[in-house]
Amino acid sequence: APAAPDPAPPEPDPVAADPAPAPPPARTAPAARPSGGARGGALSVTASHKATVYLDGRQVGRTPLRLSGVAAGDHRVRVVVDSKASRELVVPVMAGVLTERAVEFATGNLVVKAAPWAEVRVDGKRMGVTPMAPLKLVEGEHQVVLDNKDLKARKTLSVTIEAGKDAELKVKMAE
Repeated sequence: APAAPDPAPPEPDPVAADPAPAPPPARTAPAARPSGGARGGALSVTASHKATVYLDGRQVGRTPLRLSGVAAGDHRVRVVVDSKASRELVVPVMAGVLTERAVEFATGNLVVKAAPWAEVRVDGKRMGVTPMAPLKLVEGEHQVVLDNKDLKARKTLSVTIEAGKDAELKVKMAE
């Protein structure tokens, strides 16, 4: 029997992520053609904090991010910092053009006062031992774990950080 023809190779994904924006070349080349035949554009997304980027509901990378071969038209871009804060925008992409968006996330301070003392972790990351300077955190909900090994005490708390404001946790580790 004759051999069946090889199946066609899969088409490349129309959105390819570059690890970081590159300086513009001396001569601008036209954007790659996405599937469907329409000419595409490019999209660059930066953020004030390391963030995950979603394009039309699909995760496409982390900031700073440059996407090429994005179909012309309006796209929903969502930028998320550590599942704590997010921004969503509608971005018009034009064929053959690089569209750039910068997203700013606000911060607030967390003041932790633990008596007699505690090791502080925020969202799983060790931040130090009290007494300590206020912690600058991105706006949103955060999990704070306080440990005092001498007292064999652990407290887990949730705190909401608001833009430009101080949040304070006062905890007695012996209780």
